[in-house]
Amino acid sequence: MKRKLKVFVKSILLFKNWWMLILARFNLRKKEFILRFRNGLSMVVPAPVNCVMGIYEVFGDKVYSKYCENPKIVVDIGGGLGDFSIYCAKRGAKVYMFEMNPNRSEIAEKNISINGIRNVSIFTQKVEKVPPIDCDLLKLDCEGDEYRIILDSPDEVFNGIKNIAMEYHGRGADIIRDRLLKLGYEVFVEPFKSKTSGYLYATKKQ
Repeated sequence: MKRKLKVFVKSILLFKNWWMLILARFNLRKKEFILRFRNGLSMVVPAPVNCVMGIYEVFGDKVYSKYCENPKIVVDIGGGLGDFSIYCAKRGAKVYMFEMNPNRSEIAEKNISINGIRNVSIFTQKVEKVPPIDCDLLKLDCEGDEYRIILDSPDEVFNGIKNIAMEYHGRGADIIRDRLLKLGYEVFVEPFKSKTSGYLYATKKQ
């Protein structure tokens, strides 16, 4: 109940048409719509609208920027509708966004365009390994492929990555944590209520 009240209040503060997010959240809105932010941003939310809470989590809960608030260079794997890329770009970051689903990639391009953003490069492709791009923040949200990407990438690619933020599902978080600890990161795991999913954060030790 406390979580639902928090989402409701924050939605009113974040969005001009906040009721659209609530309707979508409870599966009462099934058609494409534009979510309008009070800060002037707008985002196309395509049908089906089951991705709408992801937008709230980026802008309301700030789940991926929790340990790295103002990155200068961001690699966004699993960029979806472009919500996190837009969030970072509006704060001055150069963003490299990867999204394998061409429909979502197309919506992301539209969202980036309507908000007048120029510092996001979109790559419509499946990511097999962490791209060799030095960055302040690597964000991963790719429905379970996070494990394969982290585990299959060579050690040296992590030398230039200062922070990692990722969603995890299942019980593989311990494997990822152990690998990142060996690579010289401090690792923080924040589970959801289910304790088998949540967010994992890693910060390179100085």
